[in-house]
Amino acid sequence: MVVYYLIAGIYALLAILFLIAVNVDYADSRMRVLRGLVPDDSIPSLIAEEYFMDEQYQAARRVTYLERKKRMGFGAFLVKYIAHIPGAMSREHLLLSFFIRQMPTFSRMKRAAVIALQAHLFMLMSSMMMNVLENQRPDGYYEILYCRVAADNAWDSTESTALVSDNPPCAATMPLAFISAAIAFPFFRFFCYRQVRMCCFGHQHHWTTAEFPVNVRKFGYIAPATAKEAAFSMKNKYEMNVDRVRGSRTSVHRLVEFLYKTTEPRMCNVGFYSSGVSWCIVIGLSSFAICSGSYTLSYVAYFSDAVVFHWLTSMWMQMVATAFFFEPLYIVLSETVWASLIHSTAQAFGFGPFALSATLQYRDVVRQVENFFFKVLRVLAAIRVERWWRAVLDMYRGVHEQTKSAIKIQSRRKQQLAQKKYAVDRQWCLRITLRHCEGLEKVSLEGAMNPFLRIHCDPKEGNPEVIETKVCWAGDSNPVFEEQFHIDIKMVNGFYIEAWSKDNTNEQFIGEFIGRGYVEIKGALTKGIGMRSLSSGPLLTRLYDLNIGEVAKPDMKVRGAVFSVVSLLDPLTENDNIKLLAEVEAVEIRLG
Repeated sequence: MVVYYLIAGIYALLAILFLIAVNVDYADSRMRVLRGLVPDDSIPSLIAEEYFMDEQYQAARRVTYLERKKRMGFGAFLVKYIAHIPGAMSREHLLLSFFIRQMPTFSRMKRAAVIALQAHLFMLMSSMMMNVLENQRPDGYYEILYCRVAADNAWDSTESTALVSDNPPCAATMPLAFISAAIAFPFFRFFCYRQVRMCCFGHQHHWTTAEFPVNVRKFGYIAPATAKEAAFSMKNKYEMNVDRVRGSRTSVHRLVEFLYKTTEPRMCNVGFYSSGVSWCIVIGLSSFAICSGSYTLSYVAYFSDAVVFHWLTSMWMQMVATAFFFEPLYIVLSETVWASLIHSTAQAFGFGPFALSATLQYRDVVRQVENFFFKVLRVLAAIRVERWWRAVLDMYRGVHEQTKSAIKIQSRRKQQLAQKKYAVDRQWCLRITLRHCEGLEKVSLEGAMNPFLRIHCDPKEGNPEVIETKVCWAGDSNPVFEEQFHIDIKMVNGFYIEAWSKDNTNEQFIGEFIGRGYVEIKGALTKGIGMRSLSSGPLLTRLYDLNIGEVAKPDMKVRGAVFSVVSLLDPLTENDNIKLLAEVEAVEIRLG
């Protein structure tokens, strides 16, 4: 039963690891969208993001003219590359990168899968090792560090130590696990780590979301293979030139080129397999994990508790040795010693940024190449990018101006249609008598308020007229107006009553806003239905902090009340009275 509990605990830890990976990947995706680093989560965008985030690519882009003039040897390369160890550890170390580094092309979900495969590999190797030892030495025992070997004869009583001994039958668990980890590390690094990292289950092309796609002329272009070349596996002109140049080199030169490429970051390192190949890899590795777990349950379940303890010790020793010894040792040696040795040797064969300084007799050639080739190329590229960007801006400016003109024409046309409809369809006259207000909310900090009222229909309904009452000076919260107005309206739903407080210190300032209420007259314009309730007595309109078009909610605070009398006059029956009232108002306006 101990074996089942241990394996269940291991799988529980792996489940927690996968849960952490899913949540962290989701958080990284959201942060990527918020920061706006890349336009989307497509594979080309993720590769571009990693290219600009990775230290090794940044170092390759920052090699300047002054650095190229330096003559670099093995010691200088070693000192330079020692500074790259922290970045390489956070980038290449599996367990460390899972917790501290974001890699867009190597998500934490993939890294969690690699850790799970590593656990199954060590579980399988520990099970096989313990199974072999149990079959060969059924009466033997296990030690943690070393086994004591008894003397061979009576003349020599000195005891010695060994990893595996027959006298008595014994096996040292931790040293054997360390050796197993050393054997399994290359297999794990290539067949698990690299293959899972290069898996991809989605499309690897980039979709464009531009509303106005622009064709950009490329600076360099390699012609694809023709149909004849593809059918007969023929080489195109570019490939023939590459083979011709490589054929002129010696075999030592080719060997140095191959070794130099093993130390340089390349874009193929962030390439991916196709979807079919990726699924085959996932199925194969999943089958390996299932077989490992089945083998472990089939054999380790019959071991005694002491043997199970040493089996667990062997498995964890392999994981600790790989994570804290073999992986750091591999990264340090490959990033410092191996890279320094290869780069110092490759300089003499023309490879690397310091090859010109190491091989040419006249160092001024480096400056001439920089000034007469690379500088001109950068200027040309900048000019082309600038022209392209100007063309894009001109195109968007033209589209914006056309859209703006179309919007102005449509808005003006709508206003004309509304005014014309209002002039043709108006049939009613609304008489409003504003009596007084009660309980207006204080908006003035000093002294009493000077309130006045404003009346207007909704401008969207075709009547933009705004009518104001006289200012009730020092009227404070309960002003009295007793003013009457006539408004020409069409088929409208209602009108707004606003209360303001006049500022006597600033004539240009309209005043402080107190509140706004809405008087609904919907249905009153069809044969006068509903106007009896409006014209029978004073109409109470409560004021709220509303915008025009907004509906009052039950939880809004009442900021005052306006008492008015509203009646509807039919021009067909009361035409003479309406004309008389209009003439009287015109005379009052002229006299005033």
